[in-house]
Amino acid sequence: DGERLIGINWNGSALQASRERVSSDIPLNAFETIAQMHDVRLLSLQKGFGAEQLRQCRFADRFVSCQRQISDEVRLEHMAALIMLCDWVICDDSGPAHLAGGLRCPTTLLLPERAGWRWGVAGSQSPWYPTLHLLRRSGSKGWDELMSEALDLINRELSAQK
Repeated sequence: DGERLIGINWNGSALQASRERVSSDIPLNAFETIAQMHDVRLLSLQKGFGAEQLRQCRFADRFVSCQRQISDEVRLEHMAALIMLCDWVICDDSGPAHLAGGLRCPTTLLLPERAGWRWGVAGSQSPWYPTLHLLRRSGSKGWDELMSEALDLINRELSAQK
C-alpha cells in the first residue's frame, strides 16, 4: 500500500559466467542503498545460482512478504508478470534485464567494466530496449557508486511521474 516495488537481480547464470572473462554479478549487499529508500519494497527476481544469498542478506526485511513463494517460482510467464508489477528493475546483465527491457519496464542495468557486446562500449541507452538505462563500472567507479547513480536516476524518474 503506497509503496513502490523494485525488482532486483544480482547474479547471472553460473554456466554463462564460466564462459565469460568478466563477471557481471553484483554483490547482493550493494543493493542496500536501494533497500533503504523510503516507501520501497524489493522483489528478488534471482533464480538458481546466487539466490542462496537472500538467507544472509542484511536487509531481508525490505523484501516483499511473499518473497519465499516468489523465489520458488521459475516459470517465464510468471517472471514476466512479476516484472510487470514492478515500478522499476535493477539488475546485472542476465535474463531478467532482457525480459524487463522487452516488457518496457523501467530498468537500470549495472554493467561491469568490460560489458558484453550487446550493450556497446559507451553510452547510457540500450540499442535494444528504450526503457533500459545502462550504468557502467569503471576503474574509479565500483558497484556502490553505480548503485548511488541508480538511486538518483530512480528518484528523478519516479518523482517526474507524480
